[in-house]
Amino acid sequence: MLKYLGVTLQKNCRFTEHVLKICDSAERMMRNLNALMSKERAPRASKRRVLASTVTSAMLYAVPAWWSAFIIGRNRDRMKKIHRGVLLGVVLAYRTVSYEALRVLSGVFL
Repeated sequence: MLKYLGVTLQKNCRFTEHVLKICDSAERMMRNLNALMSKERAPRASKRRVLASTVTSAMLYAVPAWWSAFIIGRNRDRMKKIHRGVLLGVVLAYRTVSYEALRVLSGVFL
């Protein structure tokens, strides 16, 4: 395993290790930013969108190098799970709202 410019490279070129690290990093970032935002009373939608774009851009760093990881369903599902949590924070919707509806309501796409 080799890490080059923030992308974890593996022998089999599946990038599963990289996706796991990205998801962990994005979850930590989301938790920390949510903690900062919760100190402020009812943050505006624009501030929630900044939170979403920050986490999304961190998740998509160097995506042209590892886009083939999306072919593997588990990796795609891991990324969607994190992104869904971000979108729930932007829209302030119930957890039962579908991922597709959250994408439309928030205007943030992955």
